[in-house]
Amino acid sequence: MRFRTLIALVLCAVVLGVGLDADAGRRRRRDTEETPSLIQQAMALAVDDRLEALALLEGYLVEGADPELIHLAALHAGEQRRLMGDHETAALHFQFLRREHPGVEPAIIGLALVHAEQGQAGNVLASLELVGDEGVPNTMNADRYRVLALAAVAEGRPPEEQRELAGRALGYTGDDPGVTARVRLDLGALLPSDLPGGEGLVPPDAEGVDRARRALAADNFEEALRLATAVEERYPDSVHVVEARWVRLRAEAEDPFSPHKLGVLLPLTGTYGPAGTQLRETLELATRHSGADIDLVFRDTAGTAETALEQFRDLVLTEGVAGVIGPLLKEVALPIAAEAQAAQVPLVALSQVGGLTETGRWVFRGALTIEQQVRALVDHAMGPMALQTFVVLAPDNSYGHSAHDAFTHLVTERGGEVLRAVFYDPEATDYREAAAELGVKDYDSPERKEELYSLRRRAEARGIDPHKVVLPPLMDFEAIFVPDNARRVPIVASSLAYEEFSIGGFSPRQSHEPAPLLGLNGWHHPNVPVQGGQYVRHAVFVDAFDSEDPEREVYVSEFETEIGRKPGVLESLVYDVGRLVAAASIEAPADRAAFRQQLSDATLETSVTGGTGFGATRELERELLVFRIGEEGIERVSEDEEPEFLESPD
Repeated sequence: MRFRTLIALVLCAVVLGVGLDADAGRRRRRDTEETPSLIQQAMALAVDDRLEALALLEGYLVEGADPELIHLAALHAGEQRRLMGDHETAALHFQFLRREHPGVEPAIIGLALVHAEQGQAGNVLASLELVGDEGVPNTMNADRYRVLALAAVAEGRPPEEQRELAGRALGYTGDDPGVTARVRLDLGALLPSDLPGGEGLVPPDAEGVDRARRALAADNFEEALRLATAVEERYPDSVHVVEARWVRLRAEAEDPFSPHKLGVLLPLTGTYGPAGTQLRETLELATRHSGADIDLVFRDTAGTAETALEQFRDLVLTEGVAGVIGPLLKEVALPIAAEAQAAQVPLVALSQVGGLTETGRWVFRGALTIEQQVRALVDHAMGPMALQTFVVLAPDNSYGHSAHDAFTHLVTERGGEVLRAVFYDPEATDYREAAAELGVKDYDSPERKEELYSLRRRAEARGIDPHKVVLPPLMDFEAIFVPDNARRVPIVASSLAYEEFSIGGFSPRQSHEPAPLLGLNGWHHPNVPVQGGQYVRHAVFVDAFDSEDPEREVYVSEFETEIGRKPGVLESLVYDVGRLVAAASIEAPADRAAFRQQLSDATLETSVTGGTGFGATRELERELLVFRIGEEGIERVSEDEEPEFLESPD
């Protein structure tokens, strides 16, 4: 049985089945030396094992018979539940005491603290001031006076009153390190700076990081440094240790922050230097066009994760950037995303690599993802094209497998079927073997042996050498998905034609209806229809940018005038990212958390690549364009146009 369910049953048993003295709660609590041994034992256990203490206290609520001891057990059980963050069960204990033992006044404090910790205002402060200190657990008194001291600061009450309340809070912290750390953190400015023992107050790892961050946000660098260092030293194997390290680094640097400064991580030298330099020019253009007051600070990743991490730390700890755009390469993007999440610095990545935004809520993505393209393609293929059955012929690399997985998932989700998939070596120059495998040209299978035998008999009857007859591909599908680039697509298409697939405008067998090829934006190159010829005719693919679109004419003209070349899809995607980040920066953010929220809320009135804002998963959501390869080359497909592949092939 779940422990919380047990507690609910315990409370019911106490309320309904135990005869209690209504006046017992009004009796004065015994002095410490007179505290019942059950409570003493539980409090001793709570120092090292709160759950064991709760088992003892809540066990007595089930089996105990002493009415006064029952209400003491309920009070301390409620307090231990509150301290471990189980506000729901803590409230049940305190409410039981208020209902059955109205004289147990500490329950008023317990309920008020639960309400305060749940963000409920109401009469919390009045309730905290209503009851005296006597009979109230020390930790409850400590948190009560901590809340009252913070209220005194907020209300601008006399400093001596603030310090008195803070001192009383610290005096009650006792042996509970979590409560002590909470009091010292929240009230550190009101307490003497030379209090002994502070270095030993280390809350659990997650709580320690949280408190260290709160100290950092309050510019209490000394306390943030102490708490973060303690977490690193006490919990070196914790999943939170990288977060603690970042709090320490930021505290050591006194957390510089410039609301109008944005870092950019790009490969500006090495193999990918030319591409990185082009994207740098694009981001600078986007910033100029936006009119926003932004200072872009570029750092060269040199295409390596190690260099990128060094540059990221410098951008945050030296430059104090509000956020970072980039990186571009998949080998670099994931390590930087993890670092940005731990550092709590907004990152707008430009990589397609999978799992990027799943890193956490500080990571956004401006790149056009494989999943976005596949979704748009499937929407068109299973919508206007009314296709239901598919096969996949893809490169045996991470891109090919990711595209296949996304395609299969989305087709299946919509009630379609991917019958089979074959992967080929992307470094090969001949894909006929993979094409034959896709066509199920298995000469050893009983079914296909029988088919081949039948074909050879008919050929022989017509005077044709039966030994020249080969198996035709199994055309049990309506389209072939080929997620590859413009260099390989024509070779793949010709390999399919060699194996006698009826594709595009090519049909070697009258019995086979030609199937269209489907692709992603890697197809978007004028060489594809030229080199692929009739084999790629009627093929459909998706992309985010059309340089021939009249609505993009002004953008293309300005880009060409200012940069000296026409924009491609990657540059256009980055251009929109730059404008969107600029839109988020128009109002100077108070801190990085505010900038993260402004990124989430930012929108573009017009977009050259169809993306106007970040969605719930922090991906830049887009309406993609559909293209078709016709007789004259690549052309746009309008939403209400009848698919060309339904017409008779040439």
